[in-house]
Amino acid sequence: MKQYIKTLALMLLVGLGLTSCLNDDRFDEGVQKYQKSLPYGVWKSVSNSPGNYDYTGILTKDVAGKDLFYVIRTARPTAPDSGEVKILMVSHDVQYSDSTGMLQASAPSCYFGDGQNGTKKLTAAANLAILHSSNNLIFQMVTSDGTTQFHLQAARVEAKPTSIAGMWEGYSSDSTKYFTAELKPADAQGNGTGVAVFNDNDVEEVAYTFANNAATVTGKTTQKKAEFAYNDNYQLVANLDGATFVVDPMASTSEPENFTPAYTGKFTSKLFGESSDVVIYKGDKGTGNYLFTPFIMNSTTGFVFNWANDNTLSFDAKKGNATGYTHKQNGRTLGPVYALDAYALGESKTQSSFANNVFTFYCFYSIPGVGDFGVFKETLQITGSAAPAQVAKFNLKLRSSKPFGFNGTLKSNVQLFAK
Repeated sequence: MKQYIKTLALMLLVGLGLTSCLNDDRFDEGVQKYQKSLPYGVWKSVSNSPGNYDYTGILTKDVAGKDLFYVIRTARPTAPDSGEVKILMVSHDVQYSDSTGMLQASAPSCYFGDGQNGTKKLTAAANLAILHSSNNLIFQMVTSDGTTQFHLQAARVEAKPTSIAGMWEGYSSDSTKYFTAELKPADAQGNGTGVAVFNDNDVEEVAYTFANNAATVTGKTTQKKAEFAYNDNYQLVANLDGATFVVDPMASTSEPENFTPAYTGKFTSKLFGESSDVVIYKGDKGTGNYLFTPFIMNSTTGFVFNWANDNTLSFDAKKGNATGYTHKQNGRTLGPVYALDAYALGESKTQSSFANNVFTFYCFYSIPGVGDFGVFKETLQITGSAAPAQVAKFNLKLRSSKPFGFNGTLKSNVQLFAK
């Protein structure tokens, strides 16, 4: 984890100089002078940040008095999940350096992967980096699968948090009083609903109101009430049955992304020399995720990719998309073939993109631990709106009758064929 954080910090420092939208906010030359500590408070992504979400970082203390940093995502009205609030990560491992002006926070799991609901467990790291020539900060969150969840400018908000939406848990000092809840906003006026547990009662539905830093959560079954307010350290403090105690945030539970049919298409593979009718599905989280099936022999998970607002495309460069095809050469089974993002790997100078109803993917086909076929320019043509489609299968012949050779190092006693 420490090496992961160091790598992320280096990436962030490089990004400060290379990200085009931040060119005017370079570090001054020479020795930097930053504040000795970062005060507790709230930072929010600036209003002109791209995308469908606003991001908020809150630096506070946990119930034990240790520094705590958590990240909240709020869906804008333009998002499919408009108004939805998720706590993306909660870190009890927070460090600030006055030599770099950077806060670093890490968490063992996060909303994007906590091992629940069929998701993989992903560690997460967030950074706030002071810009020496600006009042804004760089705000970034990256997960251990290599995904940058966001990278943008944020400004300090001179006010306490304006919502209690999210997941919370806390005990009184004598452990006789207990509160935990998952709260969701119902409107922009501070009203919401959710589920909660008061003391030893069962889980019940609740309604809440929040205005002027005062919240009330009321159980619909027991009519039990808990009062809440943020203190000067930005902790959420509960008052329940006469006991006052801090409740800590918890990362929202991971949810698998649901995909619904969006288009029909025709996928053409230069590696396999075949075309196939496919269905293109759109993810429901509003993050630009799509997939199409079948992908070569893989009709289960298909080919997953991200379609950005600027029409660039990206996909997994670590494990890749499984083709479902297992390659044999000289009578030996070498292993399953995967398609990885060639641009992200540095194997292609051109990034995958979309134009004129055609997705163009630069795929680096590889057998992990064995070798690769190289880079192939594959295309996916949109042919119509989503509809039940007869999905054709590849006949799985490579484009040449000769066996394909691999680039790179092969395992011993495996013959290398030239293309």
